[in-house]
Amino acid sequence: MNRSLWPIVSSILLCYICLGDDSKQSDATDLFMRAATQQGIRRSGEKPFNLKIHFRAEHIVPKSMEGQYQEVWISPDQWRRELVLADFQQVEVGSADSKWVNRNLDFNPRPVHLLMIALDAFAEPKIPADEKVVSIRKRRNKGSEWRCVELSALWTEPLK
Repeated sequence: MNRSLWPIVSSILLCYICLGDDSKQSDATDLFMRAATQQGIRRSGEKPFNLKIHFRAEHIVPKSMEGQYQEVWISPDQWRRELVLADFQQVEVGSADSKWVNRNLDFNPRPVHLLMIALDAFAEPKIPADEKVVSIRKRRNKGSEWRCVELSALWTEPLK
């Protein structure tokens, strides 16, 4: 290739790569916004709910543990969450301008922390600030088209 054309070609390729990442990020952001519109159970104006979950923490703790989670949600300004896992207990109550937390430890054990992340992601889907979009794939299942967004932490490489 002519040496005088190389800077132009490399600039075009770099722009294409950067625009591809921006487009992928934008598409994923749109998908998450649509999911939040259809699935965001904690939004203002949504119907009240009482969510009860029985779960077991395995593989992230030395010994398997069972727990319960209950969330009573009336509105963004009126809700209550209770979580019990082995010897850990926590109650959160939210109002228009306050949030009260009562727990028997000064910290959240790792399984509790991971459960809260998963519940928040289900209740209010969004791309976490510390993650980037790796890929967006389309799949068909029983006549429906699914779009899968793969995310990766900004400080790690995606799993292979």
